[in-house]
Amino acid sequence: DSAELMEAFPSDSAANWEADAGATMELFDRAARINPKDADVYTAAGVVGNLVRDYPAATRALAESVRLRPADHGAWNKLGATLANSGRCQEAITAYHQALSLKPNYTRAWSNLAIAHANLQQNVDACRFYLSALALNPACTHTWDFLRTVSYSLKGDRQELVEGILERNLQKCSRAIEGVVDPSNLPPRRSTLADPVDDVLGSMGVI
Repeated sequence: DSAELMEAFPSDSAANWEADAGATMELFDRAARINPKDADVYTAAGVVGNLVRDYPAATRALAESVRLRPADHGAWNKLGATLANSGRCQEAITAYHQALSLKPNYTRAWSNLAIAHANLQQNVDACRFYLSALALNPACTHTWDFLRTVSYSLKGDRQELVEGILERNLQKCSRAIEGVVDPSNLPPRRSTLADPVDDVLGSMGVI
């Protein structure tokens, strides 16, 4: 069955996966034919596609995964990361927003959203979303390094922000950048998307 096929592919290292990329993807194609309604198969195929840098195949697989299971915030985040890896950051932003509409405190999606905006040179937004990730999870201390790098590209007087970053003072940084998420005032989690999943995917150009 499909579970047996999923267990058959190599999992000990990314190097092995790259070496056997064709065979590995064929296993997932077979698993999908056996059980075309199994979102987990498509999610796993998307992960493999990323590992072997076959981003078009990974995008197709993850798009099918969220079609089958639209409320899976993790799959939307993976789809966003795949699109960003292939240089489609604007579409990635849409995917991350779907993930965050389902799970507003999803720190990884906030960080990925910041990266996508930074890649588009939308540096104020990138700072806002890095700070939002830190507000939600202060333990993600590496995010301060990403924030500092993006802050170098900001125009105007950013002294308070720079000082806040050096001090790792979230409150000071949040005074310099408006719109940082307040963890105590997040919207509730959703169990469904606001729009039909095919409309969202169509707007992203992935179906």
